[in-house]
Amino acid sequence: MNFFDSFKNLFKDTEVNPVALAALDAFDAAGNYFSSANDAIQSYTARANHRVAILIAANALKDSDSC
Repeated sequence: MNFFDSFKNLFKDTEVNPVALAALDAFDAAGNYFSSANDAIQSYTARANHRVAILIAANALKDSDSC
């Protein structure tokens, strides 16, 4: 193969692999599902983190009062 054949091959349309395309679509759908599920639990996660911070602060106040 000479240089010109290699150059022409760069611009040829490649054959689409249906298995690879299906796998890519499935991966994209799973990514979208994960993203929407993650967005749905963010408010619950923030509330839980706030509750833990309040409990830690309350326990720190109890410990400082007992000294």
